[in-house]
Amino acid sequence: MDDIHRTLYFAKEHKAGESFISGIELIKDNFENILESRGVSAIETVGEEFDPEFHEAMLVKSDPKQKNNIILEELEKGYKHNDRVLRHAKVKVNKI
Repeated sequence: MDDIHRTLYFAKEHKAGESFISGIELIKDNFENILESRGVSAIETVGEEFDPEFHEAMLVKSDPKQKNNIILEELEKGYKHNDRVLRHAKVKVNKI
């Protein structure tokens, strides 16, 4: 899944053709549906309150306009199978 996300990011950044991007998005959507049908889902991050049960803080930023302990950016997706964490989401957290 990480490779699919990286491919999409690279394709969009380097202005790949729309049909190529659409094809990659279709593959991503299908793969996400397969994972979800087996109980695997992405962990919510941006705008959520940091929770060490699901998130790993990789970077900290001090932004007085944001609430303390709020996730500002997702650096790497995290996944869980039902309620069990498969991989923590790597995030940037706001600390005032």
